[in-house]
Amino acid sequence: MNLSAWLRKTPQPHFVRLDGDKKIEVPHGKGSKWRDVIRTIEALGGSKVEALDAQGSIIRATQLDEDEPEKKGETPLAVCETCGGSLNHFASLLADGYEKGAKGGEPLLMRAMEFIERQAQRLSAADREIDKLRAINARQTAEIMMLKNAPAGASDEGGVMQAMLAGVLQAAAGTPMLAVEQPVPNGKGPRK
Repeated sequence: MNLSAWLRKTPQPHFVRLDGDKKIEVPHGKGSKWRDVIRTIEALGGSKVEALDAQGSIIRATQLDEDEPEKKGETPLAVCETCGGSLNHFASLLADGYEKGAKGGEPLLMRAMEFIERQAQRLSAADREIDKLRAINARQTAEIMMLKNAPAGASDEGGVMQAMLAGVLQAAAGTPMLAVEQPVPNGKGPRK
């Protein structure tokens, strides 16, 4: 039983009686009054505790079990004197909270790592495609340069493709491939 919590429960007692004959007055306005009352009860070694109001009427009563701290594995020092709670219980709650907190972000972290891995694979694939396109571009640029610098009719290896490529290059340079005569305007003869 948590004696401090029992004593602090409302209505709070003005007196505490041990074993029906030993009366302890609860000091008023003192910050450590409950700690002092509990120490007095422990020092007197009572087994029955009664909480009394200002007129001496019993508010509540309880039987103290002296073997209780040993049963729970707690020492008398393991009870918080301020709030009356068990420090061992608080420590286990704190450890559980820490463990749950540490594991709480684990699923989110795993999903983030999977996302990063997928993005890295996509980036790697994009880099490979860019490298392929650069190689193709370099090869085509070299072929165009060879065709541009080759004398006309020097080789018949390229055939139609070579002629088409030469035409595209000339059109890009702004020189017409064939001089096409413009149609006669209004049928009045050639243009001047």
